[in-house]
Amino acid sequence: MRAVLYAVKIGTSWLPFFSIAWEVDKQFWPSPTGTAKEMIRVSDQLPLGIAESACARLRTRLNEKRDWDGSAVSVELKAAVHSATKEAGKIEFSCVYAEQSSRIKGGGSSPRP
Repeated sequence: MRAVLYAVKIGTSWLPFFSIAWEVDKQFWPSPTGTAKEMIRVSDQLPLGIAESACARLRTRLNEKRDWDGSAVSVELKAAVHSATKEAGKIEFSCVYAEQSSRIKGGGSSPRP
């Protein structure tokens, strides 16, 4: 099973997620119930275990400070994937770039759990 690793900006914080249903997640965040201002995802789908490991690494890194900008989060996404794949002993994924959405309009009262 493969998953998409991505980060969502809510307020001044970035939260990392991974999804096996990217199209659903992509539609959720800009909806009235979502609260995202920006989203960045890695370009490649990853094996589920690597996505989970990279997400945990990214969460730790993003909690170290606030006010990350999108380009810095993009670099951290790629670094998290690199570390997770290296630790798993897998062939490194191309993950050449992270796709950054434009600012998301709309927003709701509560972020996705």
